[in-house]
Amino acid sequence: MDSQSKSATSTLHRPSAATKDVALMLVERSGRYRIGEPQRPFIKHDNGFLDVYSHQEPTLADRYSLEVWKAKLDVAEITRPEWVDATAAYRWFLHGKGKDRHFEYDRYVKDDPNGKIGLENIIADAVLHIQVIGRNREEFSVTSDQYAVGAFGQSPTLPYPATTNWQRALGAHIVWISAKVLVELNSKLDLVYDADLTFHVEDKFNFNPGGKDIATKTDDAENGRFEITGLAHQYMNIAIMTRNVRWVGGASTWEVKGEKYRKSNR
Repeated sequence: MDSQSKSATSTLHRPSAATKDVALMLVERSGRYRIGEPQRPFIKHDNGFLDVYSHQEPTLADRYSLEVWKAKLDVAEITRPEWVDATAAYRWFLHGKGKDRHFEYDRYVKDDPNGKIGLENIIADAVLHIQVIGRNREEFSVTSDQYAVGAFGQSPTLPYPATTNWQRALGAHIVWISAKVLVELNSKLDLVYDADLTFHVEDKFNFNPGGKDIATKTDDAENGRFEITGLAHQYMNIAIMTRNVRWVGGASTWEVKGEKYRKSNR
């Protein structure tokens, strides 16, 4: 066990097992999860049209098109309140100068049905692998590899956003997890896990060659031109969300802030 692992875990001592034997039984990694403090996995984001085209100076036609899209945004903000996250994200594209934008992932998992599905399945995966790593431990930290949400079409477990609002505001994105975990014995001598999960979310907001808006079929090239000319700028969408999850080892249910979930067959 390396020095990082020593600082990230402590063993659950039982009178019937020697310390040396328990140490040999410790699992350092299971699935996407491994022992350790939070560490961002390697994540490579595309640069949309900038992966294909070099910078070009804007023409009068580009500047006119920009004003048209600004007007469309103004109208949408007034007439389509259900697109509030999408319009905020697009306004940042036009005016944010490429700076990171922080948003609330809680809104996505609350308002988008596929956001709820993704959340439930990420938690289920975390529960499964944390309890494997947690055997013979009483307090430890884990960090995960990435979850590519919506990146493979309509994945049944990590689907693309269902609503136009979140298709435009977020789309496919990356989540990785860090967690602090406590393991205790209850009165029945069951192992009870209590995990504070932190969801680290990121996505590069941009437009892609060959892409189209799902709702309107508008070609991404209309906005990709703004990236090429510097009239608007791609940027990073970033969010942090936490959930406390508690469960009995081996059980098919877990509790998140008083809400009970059962493993699904998705």
